[in-house]
Amino acid sequence: MSTTATPATQTAEGGEEYLNSMNFRSLIEWFTAEALLSRPEDPLAFVRTVISEKLAQRSSGESYNPDHAMAYIKQCYAEASASADENGRLCLRPKRDTYDIVNMWT
Repeated sequence: MSTTATPATQTAEGGEEYLNSMNFRSLIEWFTAEALLSRPEDPLAFVRTVISEKLAQRSSGESYNPDHAMAYIKQCYAEASASADENGRLCLRPKRDTYDIVNMWT
């Protein structure tokens, strides 16, 4: 029987701390909101496109900032609100052209 302690980062609590520190749930909420507004035929390619767009906006050498996830959500919801008709119905976004971004990865 080993008496070696498990590092905190490898425990369930450590995993939750990691997700919270990365604002990961906000990223998932953002992907979900983007998908609901765009209704892509291929959700995986769509998410890759959305992520590629955000990565392309980073300054050279800029690393991930967890605060950006909340900004992405706020921007998405603001765009959705602005596109709503007089009855509050959301207008679906035009389909994103994933061709150019997909070809960046192949």
